[in-house]
Amino acid sequence: DDFNTDEAWEKVRAKLVRPKAATKDIKQRWLDNVYFRIAAGVVVLISVGLFAYRFLNDDIRREQMASQHETQADTLPDGSDVFLNKQTRIEYAYNKDEGMHVAKLQGEAYFNINHDDDKVFIVEAEGTFIKDIGTSFNVKAYSDSRTIEVVVEEGEVMFYTASDPGIYLKANGKGIYNKDTGKFTIAEPEPNVTAYKTKFFSFSSHSLDEVVNALNSVYTTQIAIDEHLKKCRLTVSFNDESIDEIAGVIAETLGLT
Repeated sequence: DDFNTDEAWEKVRAKLVRPKAATKDIKQRWLDNVYFRIAAGVVVLISVGLFAYRFLNDDIRREQMASQHETQADTLPDGSDVFLNKQTRIEYAYNKDEGMHVAKLQGEAYFNINHDDDKVFIVEAEGTFIKDIGTSFNVKAYSDSRTIEVVVEEGEVMFYTASDPGIYLKANGKGIYNKDTGKFTIAEPEPNVTAYKTKFFSFSSHSLDEVVNALNSVYTTQIAIDEHLKKCRLTVSFNDESIDEIAGVIAETLGLT
């Protein structure tokens, strides 16, 4: 039999082209369909929404607060009150998924925790951790000091490191962590630990040198005394007086000028 090869190829090509054209027409009709465009838009919005939800919930909320040459009262995002001594910085982070509140401290601050059994509140200070158990407490953790000190005013705290379970402190208890030895000790708190916050001082037969140092650590105006006066003993209390009034009382009590 004789076959026309060219004619056969033309018929085959026609059959191959038609399905492509048909597919293109169907796709175009879908794109032109308003319902299809709406559905596509909804899919995009849902995708963006899911991404934003995961991003916002996975991300840890962070805030910062700092004091320079003055003390500063503030409120943490969880409702807890905090009072910063001079030269203090706090970086606050909240992990919603874990219910974890962490305040990373450099300096000294007094915390009055808004306690909630469903949340965990921890103060982190140079590798140590202070876990709240319904408390008001003071943490002193300056980088130039060889110790970190925690004094509990109310409630209880756990004072520990990642490798040491540490110590358990109750109200009126004081814990000290030695950075050099990595050891915890318990001591009696001094009477003027939170004087930077309350401006209340109590001295009982303290040397004038100790009195002046305590006052100078709180007030901006500094008191200076001669060397031969440093060993004078003083018993007195001050409750939010001005530095001029305090200097006058000291001078009057000890007969100084």
